[in-house]
Amino acid sequence: PLVQGLNIMQRQIDNPAFKNILKQVRTNVEGGVPFSEGIAQYPKVFSRLYLNLVRAGEVSGNLDSILDRISGFLEKELELRGKIKSALTYPVIVIIFALLITYFLLTVIVPQFANILIQLGAELPALTQFLISTSNFLQNQLWILVGIIGVLVFIYRAIYKTPTGRHRIDQIKLKVPVIGNLLQKSAISTFARTFSLLLESGVNVIESLDITKGTANNAIVEEAIENCKNAVIGGDQMANALATAPVFPPMVVSMIAIGEETGAVDNMLEKVADYYEREVDEAVEQLTAAIEPVMIIVLGTIVGLIVAGMFLPMFKIIGALTQSS
Repeated sequence: PLVQGLNIMQRQIDNPAFKNILKQVRTNVEGGVPFSEGIAQYPKVFSRLYLNLVRAGEVSGNLDSILDRISGFLEKELELRGKIKSALTYPVIVIIFALLITYFLLTVIVPQFANILIQLGAELPALTQFLISTSNFLQNQLWILVGIIGVLVFIYRAIYKTPTGRHRIDQIKLKVPVIGNLLQKSAISTFARTFSLLLESGVNVIESLDITKGTANNAIVEEAIENCKNAVIGGDQMANALATAPVFPPMVVSMIAIGEETGAVDNMLEKVADYYEREVDEAVEQLTAAIEPVMIIVLGTIVGLIVAGMFLPMFKIIGALTQSS
């Protein structure tokens, strides 16, 4: 029984906040409130997608199978996000270490060499002068750089909150080499998987498209789904509307068109989701393989320039001393 199941889950949950939420839901269900209404009081925990699927399960009498589908969906979504995060974590860590190493060289090593060169009266090349100026800036005026970065972050967030700004930024994200391809495939996979789950669970097409739009996390994809919803409301087919959206490749549009003709849109969307999940796996591998040598080259170049800038004057001094002797 539902109440007994909630009671067992409540005892198993370790998170105090979630445990208290389950307790309240169980109490409400015991009082005669439908399970969907009980979880509807906690929209930050139970999403609109979850809520509508539970309602569909209650209406159809298949709540257990619906919850099982939700579980599988969330596991796949978590796995997909984990793959993308793992692909982006490595370059972020490398960039952080590269910045720390560069900061250490410029603020600790370069000043020591600069003092030696100044005492020797060496003629400083342009590269060495640039490194010394950068070192002085980082030691004495780092707050200016931090302030500039803070202002840029604030401006970015302010622009992204506007519809036009968010649309433009998300459009740029999709055009970034390698990463844009990964984001597009991930968005298509999420769209197909979510839409398929809703249709398969008995949620109507209009409501399914509206809910799916809320899970896109990209203004370009959201716009395409909204246009698709409006087309369906106007009596047109989904495939015709999606065909005008550059973010959806012809293969996806063709699969949906076949699904509409055969009455098996949910099955076709499931196949699309599986296909693009494999594409995401390949894109993640390509991204990781491409980033590693690039990061090594960038870090090696930075260290090489610093070493060259410090040792070139030394070589000139040694060369002058050799000639004089």
